[in-house]
Amino acid sequence: WSPDGAQIAFISNRDGEPMLYIMNADGSDERQLTDIPILNPDMLPPPDRFYDWSFDGKYVAFTGLHPAEKQYEVYVISVDGSQLTNLTNHPAEDRIIAWWPAEHKILFTSDRKVDNGEGTQQWLTLYMMDADGTNVQRIIDLLPKPTPPAYFDGYTVHGWTPESSLHLILASGRLAYILNVACALENPPQPGTLPEGCYRMFGLL
Repeated sequence: WSPDGAQIAFISNRDGEPMLYIMNADGSDERQLTDIPILNPDMLPPPDRFYDWSFDGKYVAFTGLHPAEKQYEVYVISVDGSQLTNLTNHPAEDRIIAWWPAEHKILFTSDRKVDNGEGTQQWLTLYMMDADGTNVQRIIDLLPKPTPPAYFDGYTVHGWTPESSLHLILASGRLAYILNVACALENPPQPGTLPEGCYRMFGLL
């Protein structure tokens, strides 16, 4: 649903490839929003990891397959189908997580190579960027690639807490955490850990 409840975005493979569509809440004015195939919903578990509305309802960010490079990038498009922009444009696999409520920014994951203090290694990492794709900031290194160690299962972003726009709900195994994003941005990430003083555990899933 759009933030004002007036429109619905959805994925359909009615023409073969999974594409992003939009329609009014009453089912009228249905139209295909983009010709770029979106990340297949069968590839990832819920909640949504494929697209997200901007908080002003004017744009949709989504994970789309680059037509030439054949890899996933984070795109943004206006709800009228204009202003399609590749925000990440990077050789790594990039996937949308969510718009950040506090500012006009977007969270995404990427398997880019990062310096973890012991050399450069490929990690699945949580990043934040401005809505125009600039000012990319590394938040947390989630999982080493290609194979994580058996004792570590990383963290999964589940959504924003209702009482604060500065927090994410994450889960590791059956433990649930709340992460203060603003705090995490000020602390250098340590691979496989949450930054000290920037999170609290609130129960079992």
